Amino acid sequence: MEEIKQKTEAELAQEAIERKILEERRAARRRKEAREAKMKLFLEVLFLLVVFVGGAMYKMHKFAAQSKYKLEQDTLLNATTQQVSQIIDNVRKAYAIYSEEKEISMERLIELGAIPESIVDGKEAYNLYNGNIVIEASRPLENIKEAVESPTFKMAYRGLPHSVCVNLAVLNWGDKINGLMAVAIGDYDGERDTALDEIDKIYEEEKPIEFIDKFGRIRTIQPRKHYALNVAKPGDSFIPTPFTRDNAEGGCSCSRSDSSCSFAWRYAIYAVDKPNRVESEIEKMERLMKERLEQRVKEQEAEQQRLREEELKKRATEAMKKELEAQQQATEAQQQETKPAQ
Repeated sequence: MEEIKQKTEAELAQEAIERKILEERRAARRRKEAREAKMKLFLEVLFLLVVFVGGAMYKMHKFAAQSKYKLEQDTLLNATTQQVSQIIDNVRKAYAIYSEEKEISMERLIELGAIPESIVDGKEAYNLYNGNIVIEASRPLENIKEAVESPTFKMAYRGLPHSVCVNLAVLNWGDKINGLMAVAIGDYDGERDTALDEIDKIYEEEKPIEFIDKFGRIRTIQPRKHYALNVAKPGDSFIPTPFTRDNAEGGCSCSRSDSSCSFAWRYAIYAVDKPNRVESEIEKMERLMKERLEQRVKEQEAEQQRLREEELKKRATEAMKKELEAQQQATEAQQQETKPAQ
């Protein structure tokens, strides 16, 4: 009996030891699971923080890149408009000075210095978008009332992106008094320039067709007037200058993904209201004063544009700094929140 009692006590002691070991193992497993849960939570918070910071940095980079790209494109467009105005003025002056030359070729204009040397390469000239600049003589403009005529020329900028073509089309390039005859938009595929071709056709007037009917009477048929949706003329009742943005979007028929647009201008050397004649001394003085004033205005506008661009750059830089500071503060706040969890 005593032996049975001792055996039972031994078994109970052994069971107690086993229970204690089991409890210790369970406690160790719970501690391990708690550590793993904390580590998992820490990794999840860290992952979310990395994603948040990465996303913010990506958005900031994208915003900065877009701002820089827009600023560069605006600057390039402004430089292009100034370049076009300069070339047109130079070509008109070349025709006026060398009035014995009724048609002046591109090569001759380069020789006379009418095209800036910075954009000339041999016998060709290139615009700021690396496309060709083409200048050709057009049919003279006749003024029957004053019995005089004026030489005309047309100029095309090729290799333009679609957005640039549209932006040029909605600008005001002058009126008849300034010698502007038409502007045209289209595309250039390496062979045919639709803008340069159509800008002449709109002024071509076919002669009336005369015939004798069956009764022996002379009849006349007036040919239909030529209209072109991609050509605008000053004061025109169909498509006046400048183009509306909708017409410009459709008329710039090049692809939006490449640089195959073409933009063309046609100018008369002497406006219809100002035929070629000898200037008086007073008129000459007034013209010189006007040219100087216009030059001063252009210089002031260029300076104002430069200041605006600097201000835009400054604002963009300050915005980026503020965004970076905000992101840094957010990151530090996140780190402070995750410390107790560690």
